[in-house]
Amino acid sequence: MNGGLKIELGRRYRFSASHRLHSLKLSEEENRRVYGKCNNPMATAITTWWRSTWSGAVDPATGMIANLADLDSYVEREVIEPFDHDR
Repeated sequence: MNGGLKIELGRRYRFSASHRLHSLKLSEEENRRVYGKCNNPMATAITTWWRSTWSGAVDPATGMIANLADLDSYVEREVIEPFDHDR
């Protein structure tokens, strides 16, 4: 280890996830029988939280391990947008 200061950064993001259990290998009737209310074509939505922890060496010039704006933008693009039911 280089002896530099290391820290952990925790972030929490809230979004509305949805799911529908459905198999293209089954008929509509079989899907309803197997998956019940979870086969609803309108999907089932739940509010969920995604937590992340980032760790690393502190940049002596900024005092940070990551730029929070860049981190939030990355999480928005790679996690929230693909899974958020409200988008």
